[in-house]
Amino acid sequence: MRFKAIAAVSLTGGLLIAGAAPSWAQTAPAPPSSADAVAVDVEDAVTVATTSADATPDPATSTARGSALDVGDDELLDDTESTQTGEGEQNNTFIEVGDDDETSVDVAPSSASVRREGETNRSSAGAALLRLVLIDPGFLVIDVLTSFSEASYTGSNSRGSGSSDGVFTRVGDETEIVILHSDASTENGGSSYVARIEDTEIITDEDVEGTAEIIDIEDVLRINAVSVDGGPGADLVRAAAVDAEVGDEITAVVNGVSATGATGQAAAPAPPPAELPAGDTGGGGGGGSLPRTGLAIGGLLLLGTGLIGSGALVARAMRRSGIGSA
Repeated sequence: MRFKAIAAVSLTGGLLIAGAAPSWAQTAPAPPSSADAVAVDVEDAVTVATTSADATPDPATSTARGSALDVGDDELLDDTESTQTGEGEQNNTFIEVGDDDETSVDVAPSSASVRREGETNRSSAGAALLRLVLIDPGFLVIDVLTSFSEASYTGSNSRGSGSSDGVFTRVGDETEIVILHSDASTENGGSSYVARIEDTEIITDEDVEGTAEIIDIEDVLRINAVSVDGGPGADLVRAAAVDAEVGDEITAVVNGVSATGATGQAAAPAPPPAELPAGDTGGGGGGGSLPRTGLAIGGLLLLGTGLIGSGALVARAMRRSGIGSA
């Protein structure tokens, strides 16, 4: 019976220790994600409806910003910008008349939010030049020059998405009309179109195979429409309804959006520990073993193999000698 116990312990211990050795490849955390959108941007000097969102592993460092109108580095009007760092939200409107649930007029509204949802850190921001809710109770909604950005982070995945419209109109509960639109998402790619009536899109990036060159006079004037760069799963996706360049100095974008994010990748397999010179345990300088955390991985494997082998040898000896048989 004693030999049976030794064999069982050796076999079981060997299997447990060998199985406990971790695999070489591990999943690396995803990088932070971000999204930016702007309804109108003229040489970064004048911007209308600018939004940005950044999501990091720590919600305390995640940020969001929405600004309805900027001139240079300063806001042109008071209360046109909302910013948030860490969990919380902020909402501002330069002029607000009426009730959003009924008839209202909002001039230069903006919002920014950072929140923790389970294991996900999420940042979002919105801004518009003008929002009209007309004909009680909101039968007609008109948004002029709007943008929205959102970024999320969940351990091994980070995603960014954004969108921007020139004019968005909703009549009733179903009918929507949009003039100039672009969106970008690291998960779904990007799209852009000149107009949409309900589900029918008119002049899209797919129609023109990525970009439509409206005017291209070298060193004088260039105007492109419905351009998209990057597809689903890309680390960087960009889209714009219109982008223009006058001479070599002035650039302008209408409904420009960009998004970044990624899925955590499996780390490259680490090489097995190098053979050590005689008498070297790997604890000192030099040597090619991995950093020690308790027993080295190679040692665990060797110990497990040794226990399995010794258990099998004891069991075989017991059978041949007849010890412990019924």
